[in-house]
This record gives sequence, C-alpha cells and structure tokens, in this order.
Amino acid sequence: MLVYNYYDGRLCPIWYVVYLEKKDYTKDVFCVPVQCPFQPLSEFEESLGVSVFLSELVVNNQKPNCFGINIKSIRQRAEMAGISISDIRFLVIQMGDLEEVLCMARVRWKTICTR
Repeated sequence: MLVYNYYDGRLCPIWYVVYLEKKDYTKDVFCVPVQCPFQPLSEFEESLGVSVFLSELVVNNQKPNCFGINIKSIRQRAEMAGISISDIRFLVIQMGDLEEVLCMARVRWKTICTR
C-alpha cells in the first residue's frame, strides 16, 4: 500500500507500507512483489510499525518485480530497542529509497502499473 502526499503541487507516493504476517517474522529476507495498481492508504492503523533503512532493502535480479527486506536486520534493531519482532505489524519504506534500490525514476512507477 502507498501513502501519498503533495509534492510540487502533484500527488506523489511518499511511503510504501508492507503489512507482515506471523510467518514473515522467521525469515531472514522477506520478498515483496511490486503489485499494481497500488492501493492508497489513507491512514495508519494504531499498531506498531518500523521504518526500513535503505541498507535493509535487497534486490534479487532473478525476480525483477520484487524487492527484499532484510528482516534479520530489523529483528536485531527491534531487539536492541526492547521490542519483539512479533509486535511489529507493518514496515514503512520511503519511496525515494525504494526507487533508488530498484533504479527507477518516480515517473516510471506509472509505467510499471500500466503494463
């Protein structure tokens, strides 16, 4: 799901939100398919979410329509903060970071979604 905001007078995606299931917590890397059309997210639910660092994003050239999230790293960060990974319900990724990792410009999101 995407969170949008206005940038230079246009509505642009700013955050990509990934909801986790129990089975996802045990993985070292969680693969996320880039699915179109993107669903807008109007508000966050009142549960625990964690930001994903650029360094925690992974690309697998064998899966061009997916990106990975280093869950092992997020688990370690959570434990250092005294949080159980199973308490985290969603992950928030800055679109700029995701675009950088996937090597695409902001305007190409529309291209992917129209294929």
